[in-house]
Amino acid sequence: MDRYPDESFGEDRVNRQDRPVLTIVSVLYGGHEVLEKTLATWRASIDSSIEVVFVDHSPTSMAEVLDLSWARHEWNPDNPGFAAGVNRAVELANSGHIFLLNPDVFLTPTALARIASAKVTGPAAIALRTGGVEHSGIEYSRWGFCRDRVDVGRHLVGASGGAALFPRHLVHEQIPFPEHLFAWGEDAEWSLWLISNGIETTEIGDVILDHVGGHSVSSSAGQRLKARLLVRNRIATFRRALSRGTKVRIGVPFFAAIAANGARKVAQGVGWSYLQGIVEGLRMEVPPRLGAPIAWPLWKTLTERSQRR
Repeated sequence: MDRYPDESFGEDRVNRQDRPVLTIVSVLYGGHEVLEKTLATWRASIDSSIEVVFVDHSPTSMAEVLDLSWARHEWNPDNPGFAAGVNRAVELANSGHIFLLNPDVFLTPTALARIASAKVTGPAAIALRTGGVEHSGIEYSRWGFCRDRVDVGRHLVGASGGAALFPRHLVHEQIPFPEHLFAWGEDAEWSLWLISNGIETTEIGDVILDHVGGHSVSSSAGQRLKARLLVRNRIATFRRALSRGTKVRIGVPFFAAIAANGARKVAQGVGWSYLQGIVEGLRMEVPPRLGAPIAWPLWKTLTERSQRR
């Protein structure tokens, strides 16, 4: 199995006339017991017009325990994070449209055909069903917390990194996923920069895919990592993506909600990791902005009806 394989594979595909109409890209990290079931539905759903690219950040290559011969697979055990994995997979893709999908999602031929036929010009959210709960894309609370959008009456801020369709150039040439965030909340910040640049997200409204959820963070170490990175990234995005006026208006409830969640995290046994994340979020260096910060009038619109916790 190649680690960082050379680019000849991709160049050959690009030069061919029969480019794929869609590339499914996915970042792998362990959980082969779940992926044996979900990826079997991917293989059964694709045809020659669909390309699949896996960027694998597992400590041991998933190709050693799963048959991935039907897809492009690149292994990088250094694990630079989900956001970096998405950017790399998009770079490897040979089609003009990308279907970003978590590997623990079940596919059907009908759903994939519908997605492949949607020639979107911007990002599109695709609904998932996790634990019986349906959600489509991302919403923000008025005080600055991103979360899965369960109530479709709430403003669609962006597509979830779990299931999103977008033109390749959007990530490869314009606004890449924010790699400094590593994972958890990176899709929300990406969505804010798209909005800042006048790019709105739509929905593929007639597709719902079943999602297992949590396969890569089921261990106690995984839960601690998620607790630390999610709060860190919320604070980092607050600092980077919002205007001074927006931060002044929502700063008190934002940090009050951070503190309130701390008690919950202590009860869950991840309090210390959560506290580490708060400190890191306040101290970490954030990259230059990718557009104008989100000003208060726009923030009010984006968070309309998002008054629940």
